[in-house]
Amino acid sequence: MQSTGRLIALVTAALLGACQNPGEAPSSQGAEAMSADPPSSTSTAQAVGATEAATTAPGITPIVALDSIGATKEFLERTLGESTYETPDEARYTVDGCDVSVGFHDRAVSMISIDLQEGCRFDVSGLTGTQSDVVIDGPLTFGEFEQLFGEADYRAPCLASCGNAYDPYVDAVVGGSRANGVIDVSAHSVFVNDSVIQAANEWRDELTAERGEDYVFETQFNCTREHNAVARRIFARIEVHSLQFGRELGTYECG
Repeated sequence: MQSTGRLIALVTAALLGACQNPGEAPSSQGAEAMSADPPSSTSTAQAVGATEAATTAPGITPIVALDSIGATKEFLERTLGESTYETPDEARYTVDGCDVSVGFHDRAVSMISIDLQEGCRFDVSGLTGTQSDVVIDGPLTFGEFEQLFGEADYRAPCLASCGNAYDPYVDAVVGGSRANGVIDVSAHSVFVNDSVIQAANEWRDELTAERGEDYVFETQFNCTREHNAVARRIFARIEVHSLQFGRELGTYECG
């Protein structure tokens, strides 16, 4: 009950702030869709007062903003410090309990990914466009993600016969618009633990029963939004591994 109350406070703060910025408000349909399927009581997402947020959740918060996309590596490192690992296309950082990965394209920041682990605390109001602070503290579920950011498109590079080339995953992507610089926000989870694997298998089985094995094998579900409601229901209480924002997030592979 306590966690549910914190989540309600978080969503209320986001919606109140959105009322002051109607052009940037998250989709209300996402909150309505989830109201019949409440999020897990184990989530630690919560809203805090402005004073508390300023003293307990600064950390990586300055780079959790729309204008970080397109910025330089040097600009982000004013907050993140030196990288722990990097290639020409990616750099990784650890700051105040948060593991952050930054992707680059033509030497500009194209994507930022934050692992949602215990002890990682930051404010996402720079992404939601709200006046009130919206602090995420540790793990978040897909249902809670949609309550914050609106209805998402659920995509995966494969659900059947994935092979061993890489770890398959699911992305719930809230597409950007001209109002936010066409910046996508995504909830990302790799199929590695039992709960997310079970959810992925259930998603695969329901799609197969409805449209057939070839439809799933060829990932044609990525080409349409008509199956989002199925994935939204199945993944509502599944934990998100990382919060990502940038351009052209998620897989677009489809048959």
